Amino acid sequence: MDATSIYADIALLNTTALIKKTCRQLVTAAKSAGYSGSVTFDENEEDKKRALKDAVTRAVHLLEETQEIKEVRKEREMLESILSGYIESTQETVTERKKKGKGRIVSPVDKDARYGAKSKTKTWPGYKLHNTMTRNRFITALEVTAADVTDDKMAVLLYDRQTFKPFIIPADALYGTGENRQAFDKR
Repeated sequence: MDATSIYADIALLNTTALIKKTCRQLVTAAKSAGYSGSVTFDENEEDKKRALKDAVTRAVHLLEETQEIKEVRKEREMLESILSGYIESTQETVTERKKKGKGRIVSPVDKDARYGAKSKTKTWPGYKLHNTMTRNRFITALEVTAADVTDDKMAVLLYDRQTFKPFIIPADALYGTGENRQAFDKR
């Protein structure tokens, strides 16, 4: 049993660009539902903190303006998720969140991609391929998830997909949680 990282084929954007792109997508969707507003950003702003604050301010305003448009619920949820996952704000300041929220959206283009981590220093944007295989390296079960799904969460599912249940499954220590051991004992 193992898991492999799969990199999403996306352009990684900084936080300000991510917010701007998601705002533009929301406006495009809202216009098809009759919304007549628009959103513009100062693309020449060189002060990164000011550009971030401007993007967040405009995003919040856009969320307020499109609140009653049912057809843009998904786009609004994505923008809200990005703001809550990446931003910390008070009345006076807007800053990037130091500890990024779990389940953060990586790209408004690939809505299912997430950041995964194999260690504190090795992260990637995309997905994770969880698999089991025989000693002869024949794949017997696999599942693709967002990259932020931990290895142990897939162990029982992969085991249950085995046609012939093995007595022993070699796996990383991450799979050996108490919860998984209890589940395997019952099988």
